[in-house]
Amino acid sequence: MPSLKDSLTEATPFPLQRVRVNDTTLSYIEKGRGEPVVFVHGAISDLRIWLNQVEFFSDSYRAISYSRRSHWPAQNVEDDRPYTRSVHTEDLAGFLDALDLKKVHLVGHSFGGAIALLTALRYPELVGSLVLAEPSPFVDLFDTSMGKMIARQKVGFDEARLLAKVKNSDAAIRQFLNTTVGADVLNQLPPSARAVLMDNAPTLVPMLEHYFVSPQVSPERLSKIAAPTLLISGEFSPNIALSNNRLLQNCLHNSEEATLYSVSHGLHIEDPAAFNQVVRKFLVAHSYRSNSKN
Repeated sequence: MPSLKDSLTEATPFPLQRVRVNDTTLSYIEKGRGEPVVFVHGAISDLRIWLNQVEFFSDSYRAISYSRRSHWPAQNVEDDRPYTRSVHTEDLAGFLDALDLKKVHLVGHSFGGAIALLTALRYPELVGSLVLAEPSPFVDLFDTSMGKMIARQKVGFDEARLLAKVKNSDAAIRQFLNTTVGADVLNQLPPSARAVLMDNAPTLVPMLEHYFVSPQVSPERLSKIAAPTLLISGEFSPNIALSNNRLLQNCLHNSEEATLYSVSHGLHIEDPAAFNQVVRKFLVAHSYRSNSKN
């Protein structure tokens, strides 16, 4: 089975496909038939981060992973639109429309989790179920005491952004990972995973410049999301990620939670087997009759 550790190369084990969406070209891979499951990657990564999941879920689902705007295999960061959650949310909705997907299971990690959540808010008819693996925090939900965690994260991100601006990609990525994961993990990654990060290093500056720019998200709005939602946390994840998941669970009335043990923010990368089993159990429990073409 393809995994992050042994299969990330310039070519994926699945054919790369492309579709035109909102004046950009998005690349994607897919395998399998059935209810569509769309995987949304986080920061400085791309569709290859979900290779293990595409293979695993393809036995029962139409498993799809796409690269967001400006991410590999895109050659350049697009400067005509700011790197905001809103832009990537509209891209995801356009991507689903381009593939004629009427309703999907959305699985998002980190920044991709925030995009998946916003898609459920804006386009509820498209989302049959929602899996949020430590989505990026929504500052509107944090009170004054929790705001200190946001302030600390901003300091770390500012340092990463400045390093990236002077083209010190290794140091910038190290600082970004240290801030999001809570530990210096860059040297622990296999060469293939480091290559994915380096391929997407050019997105670091525009992403960090708009990291917290988001449409307003309130408990009242979140409470209206009807799609069943699974919130996944890592046992050793930073407090800001765990606090954000708790806040979301309190707001999302049709939600449940799961914890992956002995892992941090890199959930589906650090323990793909446990991640896959937790998600599969949830998807089986929340199956629906898909109207999409397979």
